Amino acid sequence: MSGGLHEQYRQLIWKERVEGLSAAERELLDRHLEGCEECGFELAATGRLLGELRAIPVEVPPGLAARAEARVYLRESERKRREGAGWALWLAFAFSWVLGVASSPWIWKGFEWLGHWAGAPVLLVKMSFALWWAVPAMLTAAVLLFERNNQGEALWRDFSNR
Repeated sequence: MSGGLHEQYRQLIWKERVEGLSAAERELLDRHLEGCEECGFELAATGRLLGELRAIPVEVPPGLAARAEARVYLRESERKRREGAGWALWLAFAFSWVLGVASSPWIWKGFEWLGHWAGAPVLLVKMSFALWWAVPAMLTAAVLLFERNNQGEALWRDFSNR
């Protein structure tokens, strides 16, 4: 049997110990272990190694679990808060577009009148109208970038405080 195939079965042995195997993988491994002493030895050695690793005493600093639980709780509450803010932002974005589409004929007439009254070139009036449409999108993008930057800084502060 080739070394690459044995390596695949070794990976299955480790996967069984760490993650667990699906029924099909379990059946495949069992069939292979019936006829392969080398992989059977690997399975036994893996079991002994993991047993020895479990026997090593590990001291955990006092309060570590409480601190970890508090951080998880804070992260989850922060995620929920941001998720709610995201919906509000999307709602504001949709409302601005609906309002923009509904009011565009009147806004265009206003820009046209203002351009005529000021003697502005038609191109300037059209560019101003386009900018009027772009302002809500630019403000939304600015808010999203600001929020993302604050999230990145908060994550960096948490990471660097460890």
